Amino acid sequence: MTTAPGTSNGQRRRTEATRRALLAAARSVLVEHGYTRATVAQIARAARRAHGTFYLYFDNKEDIYSRLLENMWTGLKEESRDIWRPDVPLKSVRVTVDRYVSAFAENVDLWRLLDEMSATNPRFQEIRDDTRREFTRKIQRGIESSLNQADVGSMRTEIMAELLAGMVDEGCSALFLRGRSWPREDLVDHIVTIWGRAVGYTSPGGVDDDGSDPDDTPA
Repeated sequence: MTTAPGTSNGQRRRTEATRRALLAAARSVLVEHGYTRATVAQIARAARRAHGTFYLYFDNKEDIYSRLLENMWTGLKEESRDIWRPDVPLKSVRVTVDRYVSAFAENVDLWRLLDEMSATNPRFQEIRDDTRREFTRKIQRGIESSLNQADVGSMRTEIMAELLAGMVDEGCSALFLRGRSWPREDLVDHIVTIWGRAVGYTSPGGVDDDGSDPDDTPA
């Protein structure tokens, strides 16, 4: 929703507050009822807004849940900006993987929604595809920026990035959506180890094989 020109600061704040209230209410309704049983009436009631107010901000239930998913991914991208350091690629891998796994854990309800709905709903499928493509591009850029410290042989970086993105995504899905009982730290450790070996990182830049920095070890 775009605020009309000339709208006062107070009106803009109220508009934004209402939009945030509806988004928060949609998420609480999702947790309680699931996407299929969630209704616009439940969302408006949870937000303490009139039913008609919902349609001033969102087209329908699909629209508001799509916005939640888009906001989640935008937030993750902003948090992950500039975390890759070509001089310490293995440590950068650990930071990247740990941030992705943490974001998955913090947003299990939304990832479950995306996982369930992307199979049948084109808008959710598009969000899913965009999320995967962006993550894959990030991985590829990281590999290519650190090729002087890697050993990829004749392998193509875009294919490697696609496979590594799939490994991270599948690992998170297994742990958080399908009920595996692994400690989260073990998942991160295994992904980082497999990733590092696949790309051929060998402790460059003062980084140990597990991706930790020796300088971070307490005396």
